[in-house]
Amino acid sequence: MIGGFAKDGVNPLEWLAIIIFTINFFWLTSAAATAFAGCSVLLSTKRQVAPSEVKSRSRTAIVIPLYNERAAKVVGAAEAMWEALRERDAQNNFEIFFLSDTSDLQLAEAEEAVIQDVLRRRPNEPFFYRRRKHNWMKKQGNIGDFVQRWGGRYEYMAVLDADSLMTPDGLIELVRRMDHSPKTALIQTLPMIVSARTVSARGQQFGLRAHGGLFGAGLAWWSGGAGNFWGHNAIIRVKPFASHAKLPDLPGKAPLGGPILSHDFIEAALLRRAGWRVEIAPDIEGSYEETPPTLIDVAAR
Repeated sequence: MIGGFAKDGVNPLEWLAIIIFTINFFWLTSAAATAFAGCSVLLSTKRQVAPSEVKSRSRTAIVIPLYNERAAKVVGAAEAMWEALRERDAQNNFEIFFLSDTSDLQLAEAEEAVIQDVLRRRPNEPFFYRRRKHNWMKKQGNIGDFVQRWGGRYEYMAVLDADSLMTPDGLIELVRRMDHSPKTALIQTLPMIVSARTVSARGQQFGLRAHGGLFGAGLAWWSGGAGNFWGHNAIIRVKPFASHAKLPDLPGKAPLGGPILSHDFIEAALLRRAGWRVEIAPDIEGSYEETPPTLIDVAAR
């Protein structure tokens, strides 16, 4: 790149282009190396079929945070997951929590009406709802409040987003792996994008379907037991999370101070620092999420 510009001398704008090219070059080569590693892993690994029977004695909370969402859609997805777990005779291993931080009063009324309807229709099934009046520390505070108040009842919690969906096979396999890996505190799946409608969202969906498996396998190989947490579609061992992953407010004002917004990355690092494994499991199928419809929405998130 420097040689291409050097014939007539390198002016300041060309130096800027060289700097940007250098950054982009290392970014692309690291991605290419990850994809190559993933390809090697997939070619050299035989696909294993997980056992179909459910024999776990653990109890897992399926935790679904809500914040100004379309409650009917979220609850409908949760009911579909529950019915699928019942068909697999796994309902005794799971309970579902809707943890609301909804601040819009109109949406809150609609949300509570939907939840009350579910509780009336399912009086003997483990559906629970809590809405916080004060959105303290945002999502991390929401999850932390659940862990502090009710976490002692559960060995694991499967954390979803409001637009997440997981099949019973995916949930059961997460629990099975945690049962067989007592040193693992967190297993992160690779969610596939669904319900994409816009050009931007469909492009992300296609890209993830086309090469997400390669990058996921490569990332899992690089990281080993020092993987990452993306905040949803993952299972967490509650006790070490409660003991080691509590986050403080940073000093000063936002955006450099206050609550840590990318809490999931930091929580994974704190679990690793405490000696626990954090794993990425791209081979677990049945993990889905939606994506923001436009690039502006992606940037805002």
